[in-house]
Amino acid sequence: MEGSVPYGTPRQCKATRAVTLISTAISTNSWTQERVESPDVVVVNVRAVGVRLRIYNIYNDCKHDKSLEVLDRDLRRSGAWRRGGRGVSEGMIWAGDFNRHHPLWDEERNHHLFTTSNLKAAQKLLDLTAAYNMIMMLPKDMATLEASSTKNRTRVDNVFCSAEIVDRMWTCTTREEERVTRTDHFPVETAIGVRYEQAKIQRHPNFRRTDWEQFRDKLTTKLNTIERPREFRRGEVAAFLKAKEELERVLGETIEEVVPKTKMAPWKKRWWTRELQEKRGEVRRLAVEVKGLRDGEGAELRERYRRRRNDYAQMIRREKKAH
Repeated sequence: MEGSVPYGTPRQCKATRAVTLISTAISTNSWTQERVESPDVVVVNVRAVGVRLRIYNIYNDCKHDKSLEVLDRDLRRSGAWRRGGRGVSEGMIWAGDFNRHHPLWDEERNHHLFTTSNLKAAQKLLDLTAAYNMIMMLPKDMATLEASSTKNRTRVDNVFCSAEIVDRMWTCTTREEERVTRTDHFPVETAIGVRYEQAKIQRHPNFRRTDWEQFRDKLTTKLNTIERPREFRRGEVAAFLKAKEELERVLGETIEEVVPKTKMAPWKKRWWTRELQEKRGEVRRLAVEVKGLRDGEGAELRERYRRRRNDYAQMIRREKKAH
């Protein structure tokens, strides 16, 4: 699902900096998107068993608080939404790149970031979390960004949830080993314990794995049960249509009985190779080792990790170009 755009004239707005993707395994009956007055905020309402969630995906600019102001207005406007039915609890999640520094989440060693202007800039976010009883789920001191030039690690991304659903939050942590090449942010993984309506899985014939000898034998047997092919004359429209339907029927039955089924993966890339799979595994293993190092340690390991990530990025580029 693409990021939301403002009401009115979407062509006049700048490119969105927030996007929310929803798994095809979740039924579309279980969620709805709400439009808001910003291309940098995406709002999704999720209906799960016994709980309703309102999830905000937010990009807040370094120079202003327009996204937070949109968040505040939307929360005031949607106050009526926070009324669950009998046996249904309500909850909110705010997640994204807030671009704010504060001792409540940044490491103490980054005290040079705790300037008066930065602390003042973070106050709007702190006021909102206090007003709506939001709790920070991403542990303090957990970095989410590594500067490309200085390699200093800071905390600009965050995850907050309302007190009503804290018990449903299983985990909230960074996954540095899943970091995408040529990026400076670390992925943040948040797991929520809810049950939702699943979408019906459509399985398709996998003709590549078909036993064609068995297919021909089965089809031949079925063809012998219907009228043999012949040339139809003008005026035999009904007979022609009946023969066509019979032929389609035996073909369909043969495919259903012989051809194995496969579940199409919408995220699968046709240019993906086994070599890329192995290289990604190597990069992830190095990322886990680097994550366990303290500042100033393992210079050689960090350099090897950097080189492997660059090699991995180049391999992806070559495979895409060659595909």
